[in-house]
Amino acid sequence: MRAAWILLSVVLALAPAAGMTGDSKGSADGPVAELEVAPAVVGRPSRIDWRLTEGKGGGTVPARLTLLITHLEKGKRVFFLDAIPTDGRLSLRFHFTDGSAYRITTISWVQGSGPIQEEREIHVTAVEPPREAIYPSLLLFLTVIALGLSAGRFSRGRGG
Repeated sequence: MRAAWILLSVVLALAPAAGMTGDSKGSADGPVAELEVAPAVVGRPSRIDWRLTEGKGGGTVPARLTLLITHLEKGKRVFFLDAIPTDGRLSLRFHFTDGSAYRITTISWVQGSGPIQEEREIHVTAVEPPREAIYPSLLLFLTVIALGLSAGRFSRGRGG
């Protein structure tokens, strides 16, 4: 796993020097990567779709795909798939756990071609719990505190 991460870092570091930047999405006459992310909201899985096609309107191209989701504030990798074989498509539902910014990076390798990188930064929408969930929890908390104080007061009066 560590060797794959080092290899991925080397490929990303050498990509600008070799003319393989993330915004190229592939060469004009070669495969084109597309990454679509549905609006992400905490508490609901978000759809992530990736496709590698033979240019505009072409069919999909089989490739090995590496998918990396990084939490930008913490700088930590939260999800990683390493060089999985695909038929040129991947669709998954990912549950973002907090309302922060994330980077989704895909790198695909096609037989006889260099790596093709696509990247998206997304901001996850945080949601407050509904009032119907807040009030019972608050009432339970206050009840437990009141019972604890009452028990303390009662035990102090009997023992003294």
